[in-house]
Formats: sequence, C-alpha cells, structure tokens
Amino acid sequence: MTSARTMTVTVLFYSDDDLLCLKSKVLLDQPLSEVGRPIFTDKFRKEKIIIAVLKGEVEVINTLGQRFEQEHQVLKKAVNHG
Repeated sequence: MTSARTMTVTVLFYSDDDLLCLKSKVLLDQPLSEVGRPIFTDKFRKEKIIIAVLKGEVEVINTLGQRFEQEHQVLKKAVNHG
C-alpha cells in the first residue's frame, strides 16, 4: 500500500460536468511531497473538485448524490404514472 515515497489513496471528488454525483477513484503508488501529502498530476486534477483524500483503498458504498438520484427517479415515476 505504501512505500517511503509513495502511497495508495482514494480520492473523493465532484466532476465539473456532474456536481450532484460524488465520485471516487483509487490511485496506486501516488508520489508524496516532502510533508507526506500525495501529489496529483494536473491531468487528474483537471475538471474536478476534490473533496477528500483517504489513505488506502476505500470502497464508497453510498453517497448523498446517489440518494438524491434515487429519490428523483421515484418522484419522476410517480409523476408520470399519476
């Protein structure tokens, strides 16, 4: 998971094209700064709002955005059938 100069992290973020859906990405062997923080490439940072960086590989099982989308779908079905 980590070495002296790298770390596996899970990044929680919003994409600029979908601000309602929290996304996550596991990044293996990220290089670390002198103070021990992961360094991300400009390509990875592009068009993202990074919310949190978690140490290790983390599986996100539920987010607020998922609940919003589920409730929206239920309401949409109710309106279309009502």
